[in-house]
Amino acid sequence: MAEFGDYCCAIDRHLHELLDDANEQRQEAERTGGEYQAPQLYHAVHINEAEKLSENGSSFIAYSIQFGDWEVKRRYSEFESLRICLCRLYPTFIVPPIPEKHSLTQYAVLQKRAKEDQYIIERRKRMLEHFLNHLAEHPILSSEHIFHRFLENGVSWTEVLHSPIITGLPKTPLHSSPSKAPGSSVADGSSLQMPKIAATNSFAGDVPVPSSALAPIKNIEPRWMDCELFTSKFTNQFSGVIEKHHLRIYRKLGELSSDYAELGAALNGFSLLETPESLAAAVEK
Repeated sequence: MAEFGDYCCAIDRHLHELLDDANEQRQEAERTGGEYQAPQLYHAVHINEAEKLSENGSSFIAYSIQFGDWEVKRRYSEFESLRICLCRLYPTFIVPPIPEKHSLTQYAVLQKRAKEDQYIIERRKRMLEHFLNHLAEHPILSSEHIFHRFLENGVSWTEVLHSPIITGLPKTPLHSSPSKAPGSSVADGSSLQMPKIAATNSFAGDVPVPSSALAPIKNIEPRWMDCELFTSKFTNQFSGVIEKHHLRIYRKLGELSSDYAELGAALNGFSLLETPESLAAAVEK
C-alpha cells in the first residue's frame, strides 16, 4: 500500500487524478472568468465490445471494459452483483441503475434469441458503460475498493463476493450503521485493509441504528388510517373474488388447449388419408 500513498490501489489513484484535473479546470475557469466546459469524465470507462463466450457448457455475453491501462471482461450478472454490493455497503446513497436483464416483451417476441439479439446487446452495452462512468465520477463511490477490483484485470469476481467485507454485511441494512460496516477502519480500528472505507462511511456515522422491536405508532393521522383501510379492502377483493375467477379462467384455457391439441392431431391424421395432395394440404393447415 505504501507505493500508492493515500490511495488503496493504482486504479483509485488514477480516478482521483481525473477528478483533481476536473477541479483544477473548474477553478481556473472561475478565476479567469472564462467559460467552463465539463471534462469528459463520463467517457473515462469504455466498453469496447460484447462477445459471446462459453464456460462449463453454458454460453453468456461478456463485456470488455477498458479503463486507462486496465482491461477486463465482465458478464451481466457481475454488473448486477456489483450494484447490489454497493447498495448494501452504502444504503443511504443512490447507486446508479443498470439496465434490466430482459423484459417480458423481449422474451415473448424473441424467446430464445433474446440473449443474442444485437440491438439488445448494444443498448445494454451503452447503459452499462454509463453505469460505470457514473460510479467513476461519484465523489464517494469512486473511492470504494470493491469498484476498483471490478475494473482490475486478473481479479476473480467470485472471490471478491466471498470476501469478509461482503459476507459480513447484515441481510438488511437497517440492522447496522454504514459507519460500522465490516472491514472499515471505523469498525475494526485498522486503516490498512480498506483505507477509503472509513472516509466514505463517516458521512453516515450519526445515523441511528433502529431497534429490532417495533414500537407502536402514536397520533396516526386519519388519512393514513383511511389509506390502510382502502388498501386492505383492495387486497381482500383481489385475493378473494378476482383471484378465484382468474384461476377458473386459467383452468378452462388449459382444458381448451388440450382439446385443440387433440383436434390438431386428428386433423393431421385425417389429412394423411386424403388422396389429392391439395386437399390433404388444406386439411392439414
